[in-house]
Amino acid sequence: MGGRQTWQVIGGKKEGLLVRTGKALKSPEAAGRLASGSVVEELALEGERLQYTLVSGDGPQTGWVSLKLKGSDLLVRADAGQADAGQAWQAPSTQAPLERLRAAVEERGDQAVQAAKCDMTLQIAVTDVTEGGSFYVRIEQGRAAVHEGCAEQADTTLTCTAVYLAEAWCGVFRLQADVAGDKALFRRLLRILFIEPQDPVEVDRRTPLDGVIRPPPGGVAPGSQPPLPSPPPAAPAWLRPDGEPAKKNKLMFLSLPWAGHVVHLRRMAQWFANRPEYEVHFAYISKDPPDVPKGCRLIGADASELTDVFDIVQDQLKAMGMDLFDRMAEDVALDLEKEGMKVLKFFLRIITAVKPTVIVADLGLNMSNFLTATCETYRTKCLLVASPGIKERWIRQMTPSSPSPAVQAPPDMPQIDLEQVVRGTFDTKTLPRAMQDILAVPGVELMRLLQIFGHMMNPDINKKAAITLYPSSSWMVEDQPVPGTEAFTCTLLPLPEQPAQLDREALHGLIAADLHEWMYDETSQDPIVYVAFGTIVQGARPLVEKLSAALDKGAWRVLWSLPKDMHAWLPEGLSLERWCVKSFVPQKDVFRCDRVRCFISHCGSNSTIEAMACGVPMVCHPFFMDQYEWARTVRRHLRAGVQVDKFDSDADAIRLAVSEVLQDPTYRQNAQAVSRRLAEQARQVASILGPEMSSKDNLGPGVAVVAALVLSIMKGKNPSEIIDLVAKTNM
Repeated sequence: MGGRQTWQVIGGKKEGLLVRTGKALKSPEAAGRLASGSVVEELALEGERLQYTLVSGDGPQTGWVSLKLKGSDLLVRADAGQADAGQAWQAPSTQAPLERLRAAVEERGDQAVQAAKCDMTLQIAVTDVTEGGSFYVRIEQGRAAVHEGCAEQADTTLTCTAVYLAEAWCGVFRLQADVAGDKALFRRLLRILFIEPQDPVEVDRRTPLDGVIRPPPGGVAPGSQPPLPSPPPAAPAWLRPDGEPAKKNKLMFLSLPWAGHVVHLRRMAQWFANRPEYEVHFAYISKDPPDVPKGCRLIGADASELTDVFDIVQDQLKAMGMDLFDRMAEDVALDLEKEGMKVLKFFLRIITAVKPTVIVADLGLNMSNFLTATCETYRTKCLLVASPGIKERWIRQMTPSSPSPAVQAPPDMPQIDLEQVVRGTFDTKTLPRAMQDILAVPGVELMRLLQIFGHMMNPDINKKAAITLYPSSSWMVEDQPVPGTEAFTCTLLPLPEQPAQLDREALHGLIAADLHEWMYDETSQDPIVYVAFGTIVQGARPLVEKLSAALDKGAWRVLWSLPKDMHAWLPEGLSLERWCVKSFVPQKDVFRCDRVRCFISHCGSNSTIEAMACGVPMVCHPFFMDQYEWARTVRRHLRAGVQVDKFDSDADAIRLAVSEVLQDPTYRQNAQAVSRRLAEQARQVASILGPEMSSKDNLGPGVAVVAALVLSIMKGKNPSEIIDLVAKTNM
């Protein structure tokens, strides 16, 4: 081997290590993976990226691999005995801890939490805890103990950012391997450690033996919409889109570069773009501009501000939609401070250039409260749109253990009086020249920048400078808004007229002729089960195969919206009379077919509201984050569906869930009640706000509410007037 360094692969015990043809993390993947136990010879070593040639074992003959995965070694030097023992992580002996865990779980049940903490030294960072059985955690085992004994919370660090979520994903797999592949035990342990019952109705949140999670007994679904008081409330006289005052008619929309988020802000922008009295700016931080309404002024990031951090996070979130133990996320090297600073500079540049009166932004862009701090500094009001439309419990549970890195001062930063900074009286000349150079942003005064960072330190800045908007209805969900700082706007999606579902003749012309003919096939009166998971199924062959097995040869017909490149994963011989699989389905129109009686979905907010708006009950199959909140709402609060678990529910469980939703009329009745109430609330909102606030485009009832809030700020009025009016329709 010519004296070159050799390495042994110790990671990737299940699927092997990902190999790329080039050094960059976005280089093309090589054919096959490098098997655990293989020995390779070093050709080049740059940082933590190794170019190798295969000596023994299985995998590509040559390529580039990562040496570590979030701190854990994937390869170690073959002569590790000569290396610093502290550099190579050694898998701990797990046999004894595994046995102790099994005893704790099986013998002591939920009391095992203390026993487990005593029996194993675990350092745990929890980033997402969901009621459905998904645990996004970072776990260290066999390292320095955080504490000895059972001190409350001493060995748990809570974090809450999307990037930590992506990083933590990788840490799960090592513990899973450490416990010898005992998946059921691993999941059970995490449930014991981190799931606390919210109320007596759901003390046991584990998936039932038959794999179907049903509504709790004894509950009552939301009834019909109560009438407004007589006489009905009226909007204030100032609420009219007249463009006054003229100096206050600028507004800016900021969205994450994700299609499901852009669509909401685009609808809001369209309301104002249709009215020439307003100057509407739509900012984007992606290479390709979004499709925005005519009349909007697009503002894009320049080359120095562009970042792929949002694409990386989105890819990580999609990966989390797969089976936790069957997929391995690649280590993504993110320089948070560098990438974050690009976004901050973009915000500063466009805000100082446009000087809008109101900014309507995606909540996800308010990193470390920078956006609201900037608005406070420049005397701009901010409306933050929580696109999921529901409060996410995993976010509310998180308590950061330390300030975000984005707001921590450099170690050599001199002491600064924050009160002087916020008031604008701090003498910036007292800062070292090197520090001034570091903080310099072209076109932005240093004092302004310091004021922004000063406001970021204020824990109440969001209450002071922003209102968080949830584009749904508070009666649909269990968690209510915080008065003065939060509001439910009603959905931003257009709602169908009642009756929401139509027969063959009424639906004619709304959908393509071939699909219409299949849905109303006269040879079968069986109900249609509609299946759609958006981009969640990307690469999820096990999910496609499981759903196919669950739905084939049932007492129903199946319409499936599935990307074309995944059609090959479907079993051969599916009946064309019973199955219709298309790469695109006009979902909102399909829901209007009166033969569609069940929707299997990941429970994204848009899909969930569209189904409920048409009275279609659901089999909820969530994967991560807000999808669990919507699944909970549909199942527990609206009582319009059941839920299956992405881990514990097999094909038989999904088949049982579909049968139950179709056979029990209560689910459809409750979904239809939701449909009628959504329609009635939309009518009431339109009546209260008045005809001047309506739009010739069917933009959804919530768009007029957001427009009314924007106008209230522009005209110097209290937005609470509008919030209180809309709240009357949520009773």
